[in-house]
Amino acid sequence: MLRWKLRNREALVRPSASFDLEVPSTGTEVDPGEIRGPAGLAIAAVLIAALCWSSIGIAYRLILDEFQVSPISIVAIRASTSAVVLLTIIFLRHELRAQIKPSMAPEVRWLLLASGLLSGTGFYIALIYTFEVAGVAVGTVLLYFAPSIVAFGAWAVFKDRITRVQKLALCLSLIGVIGVSGVLTGGDSFRPVGVALGLTSAVCYASYSLLGQQLLRRLNPLLVVAFTGLIGSIGMWTIKLVIEGTGLPSLEALLWIVGVTGIGTTLLPLVLYTWGLSNLGAARASLLTTIEPASAVLLAFVILGETLTALQLAGGGLVLASVIIAGSERVRN
Repeated sequence: MLRWKLRNREALVRPSASFDLEVPSTGTEVDPGEIRGPAGLAIAAVLIAALCWSSIGIAYRLILDEFQVSPISIVAIRASTSAVVLLTIIFLRHELRAQIKPSMAPEVRWLLLASGLLSGTGFYIALIYTFEVAGVAVGTVLLYFAPSIVAFGAWAVFKDRITRVQKLALCLSLIGVIGVSGVLTGGDSFRPVGVALGLTSAVCYASYSLLGQQLLRRLNPLLVVAFTGLIGSIGMWTIKLVIEGTGLPSLEALLWIVGVTGIGTTLLPLVLYTWGLSNLGAARASLLTTIEPASAVLLAFVILGETLTALQLAGGGLVLASVIIAGSERVRN
């Protein structure tokens, strides 16, 4: 059973995929590193969740190659699937349903709207077009710049202190992103539009943690995830209707999108990660998910034939190292 407790504020469950973005720990009431359950099963659950998330780009690419469907249709259907399931859970549970009206003050509605449009609509669309332009491997690694954006944003907006270890992680991730972008080597490895889209997806995803700090002071985490997803879905469908009209994919394509991206790479890892998180704590769980970019690059090579230059691989290694260093500090603390 999912342990959706308000006390788990530090570990805001991710809106889509990729990796754990830590909400700044203001107001956290429990030790995020405390192990509270069967560690072996919890570790396995988090690792499986990370592997599911690492296959998101692969799933997008294979569906786009197999069916006549637009990228924005895929992400709109995927986001809608998870939002509908989560909203159903909320309305079936009286204690959650009862929290909706009293907690929806005007400032909360504006925060939810901003979070939904940025970390939902903006993130999903920027990410899938990053995969289209720059490739799955590059897009996934660029997305891992988001934790550094969160740390910098927490310092700039909330005046959180940045430790020496965090400063080192920030520097490594910045150097790594430059390497992954391909700007130093040029040629086919450097796709400016793809890099811009990848960094946009990272910024949009980082906004989820920064806005989440404010939302989690007023709402249960499940409400935050569900309503953010709902607003993001509405934004995606609106853009799709304006750009493409009312056309929908075939029934077969729809079933694949719902089953593979809506459930397989979204809801399933969400359940597994949340259970593992509730037993391991946020710091350890987020550290385990750092296998995601490496597995995504490997899958992109094996299944899609994508390759990275030596400099891009080195840059990806620095980005991954920055996340591990920052995560290790959280575990120690």
